[in-house]
Amino acid sequence: MSDAEAQFLIRLRATFQQEAAEHLRALVALLPVLQFPPSPDQQIVISTLFREAHSLKGAARVVEEAQIELHCQTIERALGDVLRGNTPFSPNTLALVQDSISALVAEIGSPKEGHNA
Repeated sequence: MSDAEAQFLIRLRATFQQEAAEHLRALVALLPVLQFPPSPDQQIVISTLFREAHSLKGAARVVEEAQIELHCQTIERALGDVLRGNTPFSPNTLALVQDSISALVAEIGSPKEGHNA
C-alpha cells in the first residue's frame, strides 16, 4: 500500500468513526420509542431505525468493519420483515433489535450527545 493509499484509509476510517457515532446516537435515541405493544407511530420509528442501520451497514462495509455490518444486517432483517408485512412486530423483534444495538455500542463505543464515539 502506498503512502497516499494509507493516508486515504486513515481519513476514511476517521470519517467512518464520526458517521458511525451519528448513526449510533440515532439508533440509541429511537430505541426507547420502539415499544411493545406498538404505538400508533411505530411504523415511522421502525422505518427510521431500519434506514439508520442500513446507512451504518454501508459505511461499515466500506471500511471492512464486518462485525458492525453483521449487527446492522440483523436489525435490517428483523425490521425489514416487519415493514414488508412478512411478520408482526413482537417482543422477540424488539429484543433482537435491542441486543443488536447493544452489540453496536460495544463495537463502536457509547454514543455521547454532541461528541464523537
